[in-house]
Parts: sequence; structure tokens; C-alpha cells
Amino acid sequence: MIKHKDYSSIFRSQDFDGKYLLTNETGGFAFVSKELLRKLQSGRVLADDEYTFLEDTRMILTEKNSDAMANSLRRYYSFLGHGPSLHIIAVTQSCNMQCVYCHASAKACSKENFSMNKETADKVVEFILQSPSDTLTIEFQGGEPLLEIGIIRYIIELFSKSDTKKKVSFVVVTNLAELDEDTLDFLNKHKVDICTSLDGTKEVHDYNRMLSGGSSYENLVSNIEKIRTIRKSSASPFHKHELNALCTVTKKSLAYSKEIIDEYIKLGFSQIHLRFLNKLGVADVMWEKIGYSADEFASFWEEAMEYIIDLNKKGTNFKERWATILLQKMFSDAPAGFVDLQSPCGAAISQILYNHDGTIYSCDEGRMLGEDVFKLGHVNTDTYSSLMDNPNTKGLVIASTNDCSLCDACVYKPYCGVCPVCNFADHGSITPRCGHTFRCIVFMRMFEWIFKRLKEDGSDAKILMSWVNNP
Repeated sequence: MIKHKDYSSIFRSQDFDGKYLLTNETGGFAFVSKELLRKLQSGRVLADDEYTFLEDTRMILTEKNSDAMANSLRRYYSFLGHGPSLHIIAVTQSCNMQCVYCHASAKACSKENFSMNKETADKVVEFILQSPSDTLTIEFQGGEPLLEIGIIRYIIELFSKSDTKKKVSFVVVTNLAELDEDTLDFLNKHKVDICTSLDGTKEVHDYNRMLSGGSSYENLVSNIEKIRTIRKSSASPFHKHELNALCTVTKKSLAYSKEIIDEYIKLGFSQIHLRFLNKLGVADVMWEKIGYSADEFASFWEEAMEYIIDLNKKGTNFKERWATILLQKMFSDAPAGFVDLQSPCGAAISQILYNHDGTIYSCDEGRMLGEDVFKLGHVNTDTYSSLMDNPNTKGLVIASTNDCSLCDACVYKPYCGVCPVCNFADHGSITPRCGHTFRCIVFMRMFEWIFKRLKEDGSDAKILMSWVNNP
């Protein structure tokens, strides 16, 4: 029996060596033949098996799957009604290191103190508790936040003393150079997650991240071992929390993709996040020395991914964070919780940054760029309601919505997001130039690499799918 044309087609497409990738608004995807694609485009009648396949994969909208499609779309964009849950507090701009790519343009410790005081901290906490989100993640950044462990303690204690019913968790992003036993004891006691930076081998890490008076790599490794030893010996369930690390890739890193991954495995990490540079702060000034093209980074990432897949085939369970995030978006209609890859992006509506002086920015990167377009207010003069009504907030939300840009024609649109900060740093406007930006080229290469493996449905695809089930 032949089905009549009782459907609407709702997809984007791209050729993958004779097979065509179709995607829809909720992140669903399917690979189809050229003939089936032509049927859909021309509105021709579908055979029973074709109709059922497309209906099940939601590449067509029918009476049978319309409710499921609507519910899926509702879940996919549910983050829009939650309010900002990530609140980043830059407690100081001072730092004890000199990183060649410092996006935050940190200040040397010997110079004027750019740190938060208690009066500003009071206002920041008061402001954060106005967020409608039921869950709050408080992330301490700098500079080097542990230089101001006193104000971190004060802020955590303010939340502890508040009568809020919200679920509050804490993260500190630190180079660990200032970590001592008393500080670690406090972080453990209050269940503060720790995220650090590990850029790879000693040679690469020490080149990227310079510590006065010694090797930043040796200092880092020593503190990683200290954290793990203390947490493993702790009776608290918190000892099971994984220490996280981020890898920022510079031109120096490009020749060491395998060695960097081996270093992470040697130090006991189960995943790596290979982050590309943004032209922010010191990285912009140093770009000729440390930067690279989008294609150079994408080739590095692909080489690293091939090595990681090979390691998994040999029994080493290890993941790459970008790939895991993209796969989660491909195989789930639940928000991935990664504000850089959503539409609109997380600026103001999912995350807010509070600078050491109380100035409120759209996000961490917006603070790093320092332009007025990313300033949304001040904790001394604004409320949550006035922040959401700020013209800058509205402008950033519109600029980061990929429904109203050239992104709308891209097959990868459901999994991607626009970054107004990167656009401004790249060409002086928050409005995107889709297809031409560094970020766009990199993500397109990542998507293509992943979808080629999924299309082949072999051992590589099985490994990638395991990352979705165990992120």
C-alpha cells in the first residue's frame, strides 16, 4: 500500500558522499538516499517503509508524531524559562602567573589590587538570589581566585546563612599555585568543585603558562596529586568528585596532539576539553606568535580525535569534551547545559558574570572583552528585573539567536550557537558573519567529522555513542 502525502517536511540537508544528512529543529537526524531526498523536496508520494522511517526519525511531521514533535521542541528550548543558573564571580583580576594567552588580561600581583570587597560581595549574593532558577552554580574566577580565598570563604558563608530554598553548588577555576592544606580543607568541607588548566606536557604547559620562580607544570602536578590523595582518604562522599582540567591550545600545542592526550591519561583524567583560542585579552595581542587558523585547529582536533578513538579501541576509556557535548545535542532533546552552544546563547539568560568591582557582564567572555555592549548593569544600582529589561541584554539575545541569521540554512543549526563576543572580537559587531568566522569553520569541521563516523555506523560510531550514554 502507498501512503498519501499526509505530511509536512521539516528538515535541512547536506550531502555526505552520496548519502544525505537530514536534521530537524529538535536535533533529530537521519541519513537518506538521494532519491528519497528528491521525493521529499518535490512532495512526491512515499512508500510505506520510507514514510515510517521518516515519521519515526521526525524528519516529517504527521498526525501521528505531531504531539511527540511538539513535546520534543518544548524540551529542547526549556532552558529559556529557567533563568540564569550559572553565576560567575570574578573575585580578583590579580594573578600569580603570566599565561601567553590570558583572555582575562590579568594583572600582576605586585600592582594595584583589583579585588572584590565584602560590601560588593554582599550585593552580588543578594543579586544572585533574585534569579528565578531553582539551581545556582557559583563559579569563582579571576585572575587567580585563590589569591582572594578570604572573599571566597565570605561569599560561600553568605549563601550558607541565607534562607534560600535553591540548590546552590560551587566551583573554583584555579591554577592551583596558591593551594594549601587549609584552603583545600575548606573547599572539601563545602563541596567546592575544582577546575584547573593543564595544557599538556611539561614543555607545552610551561611555555603556555609561566609561573615566577619555578615550573608551573611541576607545581600543578604536585597539587593534583595532593587533591586526589586527600579526597580519596576522605570519609565524605565528596571524594568521588572528579578534578576537572581544561586544555587551551596554542600554536605551540599543534605538534603535540598525541602527547597532550597521553599526559592527561598519565595524570588520571578520563577526558580532555581541547579549547581553541579566542582573540581576547593577551591572546589578541600575542596572536601572531601563539595563534593559528581555524583549519589548523580543526586539523589538530581531528588528529587528536583519531588518536582518542584508537585508544578506546585498545581498551582505554577516554573522551573529548567538545565531541561529547555535540553528541549529547544530537541524541537528546534535553538541553545540554552548555551555554556556548545554544540559541540564543547563555548571555544574561543562562549565565551572568559579576566583576570584582560589581559591574555585571553578559558572560565571562564579555567581561574579558570589556566593551560597553556587554555591560548590563551594576549590583549597587540594578535588580534582576532591570537587568533583563536592559537594551544590551535584549540586543545580545537577538544577536545570538540563530533563527534570524544565515545559520538558519545550515544543516548543523540545531546543535550550534552564535557567540556575540567572538563576533565582536572577530569583526567589530555582535551580528554574526556565518560561515566565515573562526568559530563557525571549527564547529563545521567537528560536525562533519562526527557525522561521517555516525553514517558509517562502524566501531567508531559505537565508541562515540558510548560517550553519549556515559558523559
